[in-house]
Amino acid sequence: MSDWQHQAEDIKLRLEQIGLAAKKGTVPDILVDEVKDAVDFCRTSLWAAQVSASQAHGTDAATLLVEARLHRLAQMSSGIVEDVTVGRLSPKTRGAIECLNQLRDAVTALEGMLGEEKGPSWRKD
Repeated sequence: MSDWQHQAEDIKLRLEQIGLAAKKGTVPDILVDEVKDAVDFCRTSLWAAQVSASQAHGTDAATLLVEARLHRLAQMSSGIVEDVTVGRLSPKTRGAIECLNQLRDAVTALEGMLGEEKGPSWRKD
């Protein structure tokens, strides 16, 4: 594993720890703002580098954005499934119905777009 990979794993672990502490309410507000600013700066810089690299390989920024959204949606969906499974999300959770409606719309749109291409094995079942 390269030095960059080690650093990335360390950063990810530290951010997860900060996130857990923030959920518990043990992170001072000023630190939350500082961390958010640092993460935003890093994400923006990484995005710019990724766009530059993708354009050098013929991928436009709009395609890269769509791919990033799909990746993030898959991550968030997995998190929602976990939240439901362990009981952190309930029918009374604010935003649950809106989320369900948006997910239904997304599924309908994706199924329509994939059409015949999805084939018999498009589900992960």
